[in-house]
Amino acid sequence: MDTIKKWVWQDEKYPSFPFDSVKLSNALSQVSRNTGKLEGTIDALSDKSITSIKIETSINEILASSAIEGGDTQ
Repeated sequence: MDTIKKWVWQDEKYPSFPFDSVKLSNALSQVSRNTGKLEGTIDALSDKSITSIKIETSINEILASSAIEGGDTQ
């Protein structure tokens, strides 16, 4: 039975993990395209909208962290 490794450095392949350079390149290209789309969308927003999004995102992160820690979010 394999023991589940908690930390990446516990893996016997660390730090030389194998990867498919074509798949990685494709994934990074998609990330780059999506980043450009996101930046364009953000540029089109008003300062008020950006502030509202930041507040909502912060609240969601706080609630998610609380749920992970076992806190009551109700």
